Amino acid sequence: MMEFVQARVHNPDDYKAPESPRVMAAVDVELILEPTTTAATAAPSSSSHRPSLPGWNFARPLNNATPPEDAATNEHQLKTLEKARTMIKTVWSRMPNIEQKSAAGTEKGYRVLRERDGCVSVNIIGHPLCVAEATFDVHFVDTWTTDIVLRAKDLGTGLLPLMAMLREPDLIADYLPHPAGLPFIEGLDIDKTFHENDWMYHCFVSPFGPLPGADDLHAITLFDLMDEPEGAIVLYAESPKEGAKEHRGWPIPKVTSWRRQRNFVLGATTVIKPSSARPVSLDPPSSKPAKCASPGCRFHANPALSIGGGLHCCLKCKEKGPKHAAPAYCQKREFPDDNIKWSLAEHGCIDVELAVTIKFPIPTWLIPLAFVRWVAVKIIKLYYPYLVLLNERFDETPFAQRVEADKDGFYARLGQQLKDAKRSFARTRENGDPAFVFKK
Repeated sequence: MMEFVQARVHNPDDYKAPESPRVMAAVDVELILEPTTTAATAAPSSSSHRPSLPGWNFARPLNNATPPEDAATNEHQLKTLEKARTMIKTVWSRMPNIEQKSAAGTEKGYRVLRERDGCVSVNIIGHPLCVAEATFDVHFVDTWTTDIVLRAKDLGTGLLPLMAMLREPDLIADYLPHPAGLPFIEGLDIDKTFHENDWMYHCFVSPFGPLPGADDLHAITLFDLMDEPEGAIVLYAESPKEGAKEHRGWPIPKVTSWRRQRNFVLGATTVIKPSSARPVSLDPPSSKPAKCASPGCRFHANPALSIGGGLHCCLKCKEKGPKHAAPAYCQKREFPDDNIKWSLAEHGCIDVELAVTIKFPIPTWLIPLAFVRWVAVKIIKLYYPYLVLLNERFDETPFAQRVEADKDGFYARLGQQLKDAKRSFARTRENGDPAFVFKK
């Protein structure tokens, strides 16, 4: 049975730069505004799940209704939450104002909005059969520093698959493709757990042409701000300081390969909000997948609508049949198969906004803007179909196995927190508000 968790965002000025008309244009389609008091500002009633907490107000660490008991950890997380809120304002304040135009209807599936003066902005349709559209902005702040903003509306990954990727990062490198001629994730894992919502990621990315590969460390902290003005799950990431030998008492591993360098994320805030959109813009054309519509193909139509549109075993077979895509896309199930059924995207959509400031190991003036745009379009178009497919085939993946095992109770606590009917965001919800889908 699906569970719906609704959220309302009352005041975007609490975490966006209100002076930017470009920002407010984005807010218009993503937020529900309230003219007066909100769940975060109103005095808690006797039916409130808990009173506001010193420093936290109605925020909380993700998966925990109370702050960390250790005073030092509590202070660190409060400072990190403040950084998260400040970071997104700072990045937006430095972004140029650019008129927004959708990429819908364009022949190549993307529209370049700007490519000059140290700034690239492009709108991208990640998949022709899906509803999501992303805006990707890169701004070279100075010789070494770059601001990046990614806004994805109606992202078809869904909340639970995304949280599984965050919590089980060691599975990501095997799930995502390793394309020739593009950088890809070689390895990703949690090296250190400081608190149940506070981890250290260790990420390895392949070398790319003349550019070195990455051997990066990023501390990530997850917050539940569903009862706050953001009405969202918020993540903040930051690298240990350059040159540091330890981070919060944890010894920092050195870069060991001459083909690797360490990039430094100076701050990155990710805001995850519910969306009421459907991940794929199609309905199944029949009660179960029929034979592929391409002449001469002996396979079933793909159970995942994002792969074959409900009629073909894969898009390659549709366009060049009977030729077939890689096994990750084309399952090649012989017709007839009485056990076949549709793999539908049951985990809903989310809206995601990422604002990051990063220090690269090479000067920004060595990086052509056209190259940045080319890489952004390629990577989003390459990876997004895999994210939608994770929603459709989630139950068949190792991520689902980890969720089911739930060894430390992470997913059970997440579900309990998001489905708590006594919380402010649940008590103030209205019909038509966007809702997280949480199915476990």
